[in-house]
Amino acid sequence: MGVLPLHHRAPARLLLLVAAAVACTDAATPSTAPRPALAQPEAMADLGITVAYRGYALNPLPDSLGWYTRGVAGGPSSEAWDINTSNTPTVVGFSERSYYDQQMNQECIASSAYVLLNSVPVDLFHRPGEERSCFGYSIATSVNRSNEVVGMVSLTGSKQAFYWRPSLTSPMLLPSGPWGGIDDVAFAINDSREIVGFISSIVAVHATVWRSFTPVDIHPASFHDSKALVINNTGLIAGIADGIVGYWKSDTRFISSGRRIGRSGSRWFGEDRHPIAINDSGVIAFSSPRAGGGPDDVYLWDVRRGRAPVRQTLAPTGIGDINRWGRLVGWDGGAPLGLQRPMTRLGLVAEYLPVYGASPPDAWANAVNDCGAAVGAVRKRVGVRTTFTAVWLPAGCVR
Repeated sequence: MGVLPLHHRAPARLLLLVAAAVACTDAATPSTAPRPALAQPEAMADLGITVAYRGYALNPLPDSLGWYTRGVAGGPSSEAWDINTSNTPTVVGFSERSYYDQQMNQECIASSAYVLLNSVPVDLFHRPGEERSCFGYSIATSVNRSNEVVGMVSLTGSKQAFYWRPSLTSPMLLPSGPWGGIDDVAFAINDSREIVGFISSIVAVHATVWRSFTPVDIHPASFHDSKALVINNTGLIAGIADGIVGYWKSDTRFISSGRRIGRSGSRWFGEDRHPIAINDSGVIAFSSPRAGGGPDDVYLWDVRRGRAPVRQTLAPTGIGDINRWGRLVGWDGGAPLGLQRPMTRLGLVAEYLPVYGASPPDAWANAVNDCGAAVGAVRKRVGVRTTFTAVWLPAGCVR
């Protein structure tokens, strides 16, 4: 298949956040489960995890369970980038950990791609005691229903796209196309194992789709740079070309929205995350800069029905994801001091997601599954570099 093996480490079993994930069915209906009593903060340092708060929100989103963990394995910060739809949802992202760089003769912190699979954290690129450069890092960007994961890893300075599934002993590097060789990044994978991202050279960046692990160049000829950022389960791809949001009607035809992509909500590796999402109904949600400055505007673009992008007058102002029911998650960028508040919206009902222990709050939601469970991060103003993975789990499967 033209892929290269890399080592990985599966840490010891830990009691993890998603052990309390709810059963999810395709026919999602609002939950009527009673609200449990408010839980108290607890530390689980003996398990290598620090849980800053575990409890049910009283107001708003009374069904929502917010769990925050500082680093999957006790690292100083972490962030979740995606969550799939299953009885026990799998969460992926990155967690910073402490390493010893023998060449630099110093301790340093670097991020490593993680997968929370069946309540077990899997660190894809790190083994205890191994020599590791302070300049290396990896991020898991997307997971499908079969727990197949893609992302990027930088071990030598350039970025390389990778693929992993539970049956593999180590991640595999996706092959680069003949037009690339500098940076390769995988942003998303659908349930048919189609992977999208980009492959870059010293001349240009080309949107790429990997089918059966074979890269296909889908760069639109009239643009200089392009990136394929999201793909749904019908194979519809959306992304950007020279910073303009659009989608691919075919591998050789890019349809432009005429609007520029907005700003990422992520405080870490924001250049590698873009506020755009697509669901299986063919609705693209994206953020775009507002004329005159201020928070971005959000647009919904129903490309299957051939409609033009429609600017939304309700928050959020930044887009993390949209699920099959049209539920949006993201952030409100209009908070004071340039901070962000995580939000969810279904139809005309927009609500803030709960944030505990962060005052003032600075948080964002990156992804939502078809049962309404969302993930992202909360940045706490305590010490240095303390960003917490956030998992918002409804009490039942909700739209």
